[in-house]
Amino acid sequence: MQQIHDRQPVILYPALYDAWLDPETPTAAAKGLLLAPSTATCNSIASAAVNSVKTMTANASSR
Repeated sequence: MQQIHDRQPVILYPALYDAWLDPETPTAAAKGLLLAPSTATCNSIASAAVNSVKTMTANASSR
């Protein structure tokens, strides 16, 4: 995933949640958990209306 902003999501498979949350997991192992396949995410352009409660419409996410 290309970096978009400084609040990137952490994407983990559910089977990895416990290891990610375990404070005993070594840092190198935790970083290894983040190597998700690129097919796990996709980017799409959204209208500014998506961030507004004034525009609660079904097509707010289309440009």
